[in-house]
Amino acid sequence: MSKKKRNYPAVYKRNAVKFSEEKQNFAKAGRDLGIGAQLIHRWKKEQEEFKHKSGNVST
Repeated sequence: MSKKKRNYPAVYKRNAVKFSEEKQNFAKAGRDLGIGAQLIHRWKKEQEEFKHKSGNVST
C-alpha cells in the first residue's frame, strides 16, 4: 500500500522554511516538524523562485 500524498497549506510551508532558517538545519527542522528535510528545502527554493519572478527579492 502506498502513502497518500499530503497537501500542506502555503502558510505552513512558509512557517516551516522560517523554522528551518532559525534552526539553521533542514534535517533537524524536518525531524521536529515530522516532515522530510528535502521537502523543506524544496519549499524554500520555490519561495525564492516566486520572489525572484515577482520582482520582490527582499526577505
